[in-house]
Amino acid sequence: RPATDATANATPVHPLLGARVESSADRRVYQADYRAETSWVLNEHRLHSGLAIVPGTAYIEIARAAWKDLSGDTRVEIGDLVFLSPLEVADGASRVVRHTLQRQSDGSWTFETKSADPNELARSGDPEWIEHARGIVAPLAKAALGSHPIHKVRGRSGRVVTPGTGSAYDVWTKQGRHMRFGPRWQTLQAIHVAVTDGIAKGMSVEDIVKANPFQQYSHWRNYDRRDHTIQALHELLT
Repeated sequence: RPATDATANATPVHPLLGARVESSADRRVYQADYRAETSWVLNEHRLHSGLAIVPGTAYIEIARAAWKDLSGDTRVEIGDLVFLSPLEVADGASRVVRHTLQRQSDGSWTFETKSADPNELARSGDPEWIEHARGIVAPLAKAALGSHPIHKVRGRSGRVVTPGTGSAYDVWTKQGRHMRFGPRWQTLQAIHVAVTDGIAKGMSVEDIVKANPFQQYSHWRNYDRRDHTIQALHELLT
């Protein structure tokens, strides 16, 4: 059946993914209503102007959740992920967000996320849909992963960067110039820097699951800090 405003009576598959409003062998569509007042993901991730904005790492969780709903598998390979435009939601307003997945001949699925003004959707039924992200999800290929014992890296580290230290590259301060983060985004606790490598210490999996039960498969909000940790390590090591 077509994806319409049927989400009001449908059960959400996932808080960010929303409800399944169209389903066939080759196509699946999910739809959600995004509001800053009802989503901590938006409410605690704002520009300094106060405008709530969906973090890029949320699309990783959306892709993972969609793949799990499609296949039942919690492991997924996400490729060719592109961010096309920010998904912004003003206080007191909302966006209808639609995630569409399409099967490809090689067994992978393309996915795209678009949003529209709910008033325009209700008025005309054919609103302007703005595309925010697209990518590909596929079964995760079995591959041997390298081992990097944490205690050895920590033993080599001669420097620890923590929030508010005023270091040459303080990742928290640099992000704070542009963004306002709520407490649930404060997962990164320290960076241990050695000569050629380093490690980051963050909230435990148990603490994250306790705070947000729906995240028991993908602790995706750590990705946001990990991305900036990689940038920090690069500058600290070079």
